[in-house]
Amino acid sequence: MKDLNYKTENKFSKQAGFIRTPKFTKLEWFGLFKNKNSKSSGFFNESKTLVNGFTLIEVMISIGLFTVIMIVGITAILGVNNTYRKNRSMRSAVDNMSFIMEDMARNIRLGSRYRCLNSTGDIAPTTLEDPLDGLNCAGIAFEPFYNPIPGEEENLATADQVIYLITQEGDIFKGIDGANFVDTSLPMNSIDLKIDTGRSGFTISGTGDTDNEQPAVLMRIAGTASTGRNSTDFNLQTTVTQRLLDAPPNP
Repeated sequence: MKDLNYKTENKFSKQAGFIRTPKFTKLEWFGLFKNKNSKSSGFFNESKTLVNGFTLIEVMISIGLFTVIMIVGITAILGVNNTYRKNRSMRSAVDNMSFIMEDMARNIRLGSRYRCLNSTGDIAPTTLEDPLDGLNCAGIAFEPFYNPIPGEEENLATADQVIYLITQEGDIFKGIDGANFVDTSLPMNSIDLKIDTGRSGFTISGTGDTDNEQPAVLMRIAGTASTGRNSTDFNLQTTVTQRLLDAPPNP
């Protein structure tokens, strides 16, 4: 007990013939097991140490640096998100226009007797089957695959031509019934894709019987693809040549 440097005199009641067991409180029992070299006793720290803190200027500098880092990070995230949206709108436009261009190119290549159309007013039953060259045409009409059969041109009909037409509203319509064509059906392009009529159109050449040229069509489709507040311009162009050999008529 002496080694523990603990005074227990007040805990003993001396009576004649015996000594009573000392009574310790709970905190005093913890004190019995303290390290003699330590300044702490039980649960309490007898030494009062001053803990250093941050000054107001240090706190303000830390907040300022954190704010700058957050602004730079948020700006970078917004930039990446905006780039992703633009790429997505461009991909949507390219996919949609690739489908339209492929459909037009395939049917025009297999067709014949190309005719330039500048508006729906040019879709007349009396002239629809007659070939016609043109520059920057708003539309094109032609006979479908091997119709008419070579040598049977006199059997032409006016209600079987395939028609592609770009309207002033910036939509592309397709018809397969010649003079019965109407542009009130659903367009080929999606709702978020608008065609620029000033930069789009068809250039048709070589439709004459004596020009010694194979009929060809240059297609140009330009416009804007929009997704929310983001918009992306696109410009597609391709040339197709009539597969059927344009042989001169028999004398």
